[in-house]
Amino acid sequence: GYAPPTELNTIGLTAVWRAIKLISGSIGQLPLKTYSTDEETDARTQIKGTLLDHPAGPFPIPTMTWKQMIMHHLLLHGESFLEHIYDKAGNLIGLWPINPLAISRVNWSGYNKTFSIMMTSNGPVNYGSLNAGVVDKDGNPLIMTQITDLTTEGRPGISPIMAFKMALETSRAGEIAANKGFANGLIKRGIISPKENIPEDEAQAMWEDVQEKAKGASNAGGFLFANHALDFNPLQMSNEDAQFMASRQFQVEEIARMFGVPAHLLMSTEKQTSWGTGIKEQNLGLQKYTLQPWTTLIEETLSELIPDGQHCEFDYHGFLQ
Repeated sequence: GYAPPTELNTIGLTAVWRAIKLISGSIGQLPLKTYSTDEETDARTQIKGTLLDHPAGPFPIPTMTWKQMIMHHLLLHGESFLEHIYDKAGNLIGLWPINPLAISRVNWSGYNKTFSIMMTSNGPVNYGSLNAGVVDKDGNPLIMTQITDLTTEGRPGISPIMAFKMALETSRAGEIAANKGFANGLIKRGIISPKENIPEDEAQAMWEDVQEKAKGASNAGGFLFANHALDFNPLQMSNEDAQFMASRQFQVEEIARMFGVPAHLLMSTEKQTSWGTGIKEQNLGLQKYTLQPWTTLIEETLSELIPDGQHCEFDYHGFLQ
């Protein structure tokens, strides 16, 4: 049956899965480095042993996985939320990504934000942005940082799942139709007819027998026994079938447009890329037009959480090698 686009069924589309894996994996493998800058000389010095060397803090997950989680949320929901983790001395030791689906409300409170989050079955938990002063009953800070992509009012990010709802629905409809075609359709389309007239009840029984033994992918390449002489006239691909195949190809191009990924990187090779033929040129185009806007957004947000005079940057050097 019909189901509206959700996080789960959207990533079930192969082109969406590939686009998300491509972007989040590419950014996930980029080193996230922290620098300090001398105000007089503008000389930069890399600082090691900072929060961003292992941003998940006490959670035992790789840093690449942490980056991919953030990108997964941004790519599908247009925003990502990071819960601040503090030690007993009040030092920030980690940032844990919270799925945007758990966020029930984001409000401005003066110059700060407040967040209502469904993290437990006991009801929502209220958090605040860095300077909002929200604490729990024991006085421990409850702080959330929001990374927001395109937004109209500075609160929620615009969710691509909702913005591209119709395109995703069309793509899912194509997947469902193709699945039903393989699961229920005959392996080869055609017309089966007996060489002599037979009673209607025998024809019906023969048809049911052919349906049972010849349809479905599990019967491909098998043998079919019939106790009547039959003729089989295969049918060529109809115009409707050709249009269906073309529409599925167009859906891949739509998803490529949606995520800003060239179609050839989604394994659609019917059209050549205009970014040049060299790997370096393709990587440079991917970095400039797709990855760098995302990494700049993350850099600017995270740089607000580290000491003054420091900032973080993703290092693209290895990506372009």
